[in-house]
Amino acid sequence: MKRSLKNNDGFTLIEILVVVAIIATMTAVVVPRVSTIFNRDKEAFALTTGLIARTFDDSFLKGKTNFLAIYLNNQDPKRIEQIPKEQRELFNHSNALAVLELEDNQFVESPRKIFNLREFPKSFTFERVLFSSGTTIEEGIVLIPFFPNGSSENFIIHVNVNETQPWSIKIDKFKKEPGVIHGFIDYGDERDRRGRRR
Repeated sequence: MKRSLKNNDGFTLIEILVVVAIIATMTAVVVPRVSTIFNRDKEAFALTTGLIARTFDDSFLKGKTNFLAIYLNNQDPKRIEQIPKEQRELFNHSNALAVLELEDNQFVESPRKIFNLREFPKSFTFERVLFSSGTTIEEGIVLIPFFPNGSSENFIIHVNVNETQPWSIKIDKFKKEPGVIHGFIDYGDERDRRGRRR
């Protein structure tokens, strides 16, 4: 009995250091990937809300009408074919944002680089746009005017993150900063009034 207790020494310091080194290596590989996924989503939200706020500013400061183009995730190729050929390239995108201007009754890209087309990853998709009038658009391109007085329309963009996390970006026509609320909200929804800001 005494002999067996003497031989049961436990782990050596080297064995413990090896285990700690393996755990540290695994953590170093896994954690950055997870944080990159979260950072990408936050970046997409920041890009969307920032572009909306800048569209508001640009319209007000320059006294002109800008059009926020929301290219929804759902695009119907037949609708693209109905657009005049010279405009087709401008509208043949999905899951993207851009700011357009109207010149000679045709939409053109904004000359400002910050308003150029921004495509988003499949983990962050623009599902639909809801207007306070009751209209809901679930496919194609939605053009929302921002007028020289800085106003737009009241609307909500439904965004799906990683196909499992519904979010809403709510734009008030007289507020520069959009609100980001967890879940798909609708006008008149109680959650809309007490929704949490991201």
